[in-house]
Amino acid sequence: MAPMSSESAAVAVNAPPMEADGGLASSADNNPFIGRWNGLGMQNDGQTWEMQVEITGDRGKCAKVRYPTVPCAAEWTCTEVNGGILTATEHLTEGQSRCIEGGKLTLTLTGDYGAEWSWAKDASWAHATLRKETKNRRK
Repeated sequence: MAPMSSESAAVAVNAPPMEADGGLASSADNNPFIGRWNGLGMQNDGQTWEMQVEITGDRGKCAKVRYPTVPCAAEWTCTEVNGGILTATEHLTEGQSRCIEGGKLTLTLTGDYGAEWSWAKDASWAHATLRKETKNRRK
């Protein structure tokens, strides 16, 4: 999801570790993607916005995302996890007149509770740097 603009937007996101069979671990303790992530996104026309993601799995409907400063909300459908990169598509659930529907995204884990998110659809793209909330601290 990205705010509407005359240009396209994309966003990148980091992904959690995977199991030996190529899938993500099933529990939150074993799956680095599962949890709450927060950060600031920017799209190709220079607009910036807050991003809040809650990832609950690694296949099918796997996450809910909010862009509270736009405002918009969406769901992610995860399609693949490969080498610390989660790939998904995005479907808007709120704010359809303010954000771009659809698009493909990736979330790439960067270590130390960080991830890079990228999104693209047609000529639009966006990216964000996200930090995972932990039990001892929230960022």
